Amino acid sequence: MFTATLPAGQYLTALHEGGPDGLAAVTDELLAHAVRFDREGDRWGARLETYFTDPAVEPDPAKWTTEVAIRLAD
Repeated sequence: MFTATLPAGQYLTALHEGGPDGLAAVTDELLAHAVRFDREGDRWGARLETYFTDPAVEPDPAKWTTEVAIRLAD
């Protein structure tokens, strides 16, 4: 675990229900809806994934929940 502060700004987010193999499609869908996303940014990365499900507690990937967030351009 680590802590950090995200750059200020607006983020487009989506919740994904299922295993990690579907996260690329979620990211593509978000990028399709983002009028302009922050390509340059602060070099922290193009997107953030937050995992709400602990695989040790719930081993079935179909029941996992992940939030994907992409910072929009100012």
